[in-house]
Amino acid sequence: CTFTGWTATHGSVEKWMSSNGTYETYAFMGDYAGDVTVTAQWKDIEAPTIPTVTYVSGSNENKWQNNIRISLSSTDNVRIDHYEVCPNDDESAIANVGSDWTPWHSYSSSKVKFRAVDSAGNKSVWTGYYNIHQDTEAPTWVACANQDGNRNDLDWGKPQTTGTRLATVANSSTSGIEKFEFANTNGGSVVETYTRIEGDANNSWVKDGAGYMPDHDYWVRAWDNAGNVSAWVKVPLKPTIKYNANGGSGVPSNQYVTSGSSVTVSFSTIPTRTGYTFLGWSTNSSATSATYTSSGTKTFTVTGNVTLYAVWTPIKATGITITSSATSTAGLTLKLSATVTPDDALNKNVTWSSSDETIATVNSSGKVTRRTKAGTVTITATTTDGSNKSATATIRVTKSTKKCRW
Repeated sequence: CTFTGWTATHGSVEKWMSSNGTYETYAFMGDYAGDVTVTAQWKDIEAPTIPTVTYVSGSNENKWQNNIRISLSSTDNVRIDHYEVCPNDDESAIANVGSDWTPWHSYSSSKVKFRAVDSAGNKSVWTGYYNIHQDTEAPTWVACANQDGNRNDLDWGKPQTTGTRLATVANSSTSGIEKFEFANTNGGSVVETYTRIEGDANNSWVKDGAGYMPDHDYWVRAWDNAGNVSAWVKVPLKPTIKYNANGGSGVPSNQYVTSGSSVTVSFSTIPTRTGYTFLGWSTNSSATSATYTSSGTKTFTVTGNVTLYAVWTPIKATGITITSSATSTAGLTLKLSATVTPDDALNKNVTWSSSDETIATVNSSGKVTRRTKAGTVTITATTTDGSNKSATATIRVTKSTKKCRW
């Protein structure tokens, strides 16, 4: 401390005396008797010590954090009144804080320094620099869109497909987005994580190709670079019209529509299936008649996901012919063959029968065998697909020559 002067007190009257080394006389007017008390006056001119800076939580790292809390301590011959905070190279303090300080949201500087101020106004020397990058707010919203290769939005609420990309966007104006997590249910297990691969902006993220490609509603949340996480956000997919070839091949692309709207069933690709004719589409995989046909009803109102199944009818026989490799045989047998048309008929099987098995019999493969009796017999081939098509061959058996002829 330094001496600043005297204070003279007599009764209830106080007089100030100079400190310049000379005496000044003060007259106490009135009837005063007794002693006069003279008291030396002192001024605190000693600065506090440089503050000790301790990270109670968080750390002195040059990165965004969400839990920074600072403890400041200094000693003084009187008492510490407060601490000044300066985030720059200059001497300008931006805040007066206590010994336990939590930086406010979005406070960010790599040149934070502190000094202590005592009750007399004496100030310590500034500390060295510290890192404080505080972000305590979680991302506030998340959205997803499907994009083509040029990053043009194809549709919000449409699943990613091969050759496209899923763009995920969140709002974090302070520290930026660090990653996105996906789940199949609200708060469920994380099934996919996107970290930065490429993006159009600090908070915009995309992932190419066969990444997370759900065909159902899903949930997404965002983490920022300070470790704050948003709530799970549901990403409802638009109702999807799927086409199922139902045993065939080749279907139209899925359609994504607005719930409650009218959709036109697609016939852009007609499925094919060997042995069958395509009739149209039905929501019943076992249907034998089509609800939606290219020449009939094509539209319906969508209220949710729909799968349309191809409806097929078997191609049946329209004709049958019988041939043989020979018109007669000197032996006991003759081989017949049945040809069913058209070529793409599903079932080309036939049954064989003889009009008189005492003259000749025929087995399941069309082999005719003469019996002991001579005469003429009719061999019939009949389709088994329900078309009831048949053909006949007349066989003449001559006993004297022991031949089968037709």
